[in-house]
Amino acid sequence: LVPEELILELKKLQDDVPPEPIDIEKRLADEFGIVVRDHFLEIESVPFAAASISQVYKATLLSGDKVILKVKRSNIQQIIESDLALIRDLVFFLERKYERLQKLFISEIEKSFENSLLKELSLINEYQNIERFRKNFAKSKDVYVPKTYQDYCNNNILCMEFIEGFKITDIEELRRVKIEPKKIIEKGFDIYLKQLLDDGFFHADPHPGNIFVKDNGQIVFIDFGSMGVLTISEREILEEVVINFGLKNSKKIVRSLKKM
Repeated sequence: LVPEELILELKKLQDDVPPEPIDIEKRLADEFGIVVRDHFLEIESVPFAAASISQVYKATLLSGDKVILKVKRSNIQQIIESDLALIRDLVFFLERKYERLQKLFISEIEKSFENSLLKELSLINEYQNIERFRKNFAKSKDVYVPKTYQDYCNNNILCMEFIEGFKITDIEELRRVKIEPKKIIEKGFDIYLKQLLDDGFFHADPHPGNIFVKDNGQIVFIDFGSMGVLTISEREILEEVVINFGLKNSKKIVRSLKKM
């Protein structure tokens, strides 16, 4: 859909955005009212990854547990709300000017996008998503869900287990641990079918920066800010799509998608 040069630039937004200078220890003390050295053995002052909404620091708890601290950028709420206001104005203008766009319901698309983005801004929402996802995959051997530390989680900071792993697209690392890429694709497909058809609750931001593989072959989702929900009736229609995809019945696939 977009040229290679633009893809390379957009990839940087996943985990390679210039970090904001944050005094992480002061931020923790202010957010939780704690003396940081009474709770943490060590906190790295420089983030090891930075994305558009937050940046991530490695730390070690007094217990010795290796964790990451996901910290929201300072003014990100105001920046995103300003951007959304601009998009709303643009949509309003386009719908009034072009009758064809009114039929595409772009204002509804904008509302859906706005709702999703504002939810992603809430790290409390992300914490709750992680716990719900953990329950859904409690019996799975193929999925590992990082542990969370509730005492150090609020709307602006999320503390969770540090995961030793590599991006799901890293073919060399997959081969190093003797995992065939095809097997990971099949496993990932099965995991998504469970999320979509069984749970009706799915990870909605599945780019390589958010999906890791452990050396034992387990798949780890590490960012739960954006999740999707399907009703029972939507799941039933989606099931029809999957079945007819297997049967190569294109007419029934189209019919199901129109229903959806």
